Amino acid sequence: MPAPTERVQPGPKRNPWSIRHGVAETANVVYCGTLGNKHHPELLLSLAEKLRSRGDVRVIVAAGGVGADWLLQEQEKAKLPNLILLPFQPFEDYPNILAAADVHVTVLNRDASAYALPSKIMSQLCAARAQVAIVPRDNQGATLVSEAIAGFVFTPEEFEAALASIEKLLADADSRREYGENGRRYADARLSLPALVPRYEELFEHVTAGGAK
Repeated sequence: MPAPTERVQPGPKRNPWSIRHGVAETANVVYCGTLGNKHHPELLLSLAEKLRSRGDVRVIVAAGGVGADWLLQEQEKAKLPNLILLPFQPFEDYPNILAAADVHVTVLNRDASAYALPSKIMSQLCAARAQVAIVPRDNQGATLVSEAIAGFVFTPEEFEAALASIEKLLADADSRREYGENGRRYADARLSLPALVPRYEELFEHVTAGGAK
């Protein structure tokens, strides 16, 4: 599956979506997409709790699924002022949501790692934003972030280290920009449709040649 390099272009953080939701001027850690039990929703709650003292930081979760429902229930009790929970957003807003992030976070547990590739990682590479993936290291999403040099990878058991890296990224605009540019460059060179078509053609030619023998 190719990355959406045409649809998701790097864009300004200050855009109609971020202005509408009051996050155009804050430092934003964003999770966007399906949020099930396999996605460790408790880590997103912990992230907001740990960053609560940072009045300039928002943890934005635009998601749907049982994990999102759980997070909403927990937020009703915790009332974290820095945690913004939104339902699935309109499709046309997706590029602007990704652009609103200073750091993208991806979470995935070990049970799901063998069969789940967080497709959001490919979109986040296209958006040219730094990433912190909290996923098993043998997951392909971890491989993409590492190969692209687009951010950091930690296992769910390394949450405190992941938090420290997120805080460092929020404080270092140059590093965020470098990781974001690396990710976009990787997506264009390795994951775009123009990059993948020749590889598929080569595969088909190989299979056809083998079948003709």
